[in-house]
Amino acid sequence: MRLRICSAATLAMFGLVPLNAGAQQLEEIERGRGSGTLDLDTGPLDVTNLGKVFFPATKQTKGDLMRFYARMSPFLLPAMADRPLVMKRFPNGITGKAFYQQKAPENPPAGVRVEPVSDEGLTTADRLIGGNLATLLYLIQLGAVSVDPWHSRVQSVQFADYSIIVRTLPEEARDMDCIMGIVGD
Repeated sequence: MRLRICSAATLAMFGLVPLNAGAQQLEEIERGRGSGTLDLDTGPLDVTNLGKVFFPATKQTKGDLMRFYARMSPFLLPAMADRPLVMKRFPNGITGKAFYQQKAPENPPAGVRVEPVSDEGLTTADRLIGGNLATLLYLIQLGAVSVDPWHSRVQSVQFADYSIIVRTLPEEARDMDCIMGIVGD
């Protein structure tokens, strides 16, 4: 059996991911001037340049990425809740220069969660904390295409509550049926 990954728009078409208020507002803003203010539960969030192309090969824009994250937020937010976030920012799209950012920008919007995070041997720094739609969309507003949550939560940063093991398979084992066989063993 092969797994097919569908776009959020396709999932929404079949009623699997409802088009939430954030995604609807983003569509309206992008159809207008491409900049505006989202009215979220946590307060207003200004968004700009939604028509900016982030993925030149497919001509997908910053607005497309924001809507994708907004639509997928019911699945993403629980996994990011209470976790400091690391952004990989691509302010000029994925073909431009990228950089990682862990510290929160100064003066984030009111609905964006920021907390000081420290650990033994780690300097205390204000960091963006996952768990709400305003924070997630703010990351995209900053040009983050990749958002990586820490493996620990702000309540206990010294203790990871999950880990990831990556194993590179040999070329001949990259067939999905083979991978399923390995997982099943």
